[in-house]
Amino acid sequence: MGYIWDVEPKSFTDEVGETRTIVGIMCSAVSAVEYSRNEFKVRDLWIAFVQDSGSLYNARYFSSNDLVQKLVAGGETEEDATLNVKSILKGLDYGTLDEIELNAEILASMYGYVLVKSNLNATFVETKI
Repeated sequence: MGYIWDVEPKSFTDEVGETRTIVGIMCSAVSAVEYSRNEFKVRDLWIAFVQDSGSLYNARYFSSNDLVQKLVAGGETEEDATLNVKSILKGLDYGTLDEIELNAEILASMYGYVLVKSNLNATFVETKI
């Protein structure tokens, strides 16, 4: 999976006083898909935020466990958070366009962004990271 989704522009001033405007999110899975009925398989992902200049901001690798912890910090039980993250990743990997967009909305909201509703034509990108 590798996508770039447009988000509603959001501006902020970074730690060195530079104003940045984020207009998209780029996300790619960087580990193999491995599902198990009995356990949660951790996946490695890469995420970056696309600026209005086209350059990337705050690109980083993270694990699906980081998403679980984000949801737990937001009030979900660990079991529910694990099931939700597993569902999000499955939807992004194997979903219909509507399911991909729904799961991308959830992912974007975890980082404080709102997807632009015209994302049914989200850009698929082949990433080699």
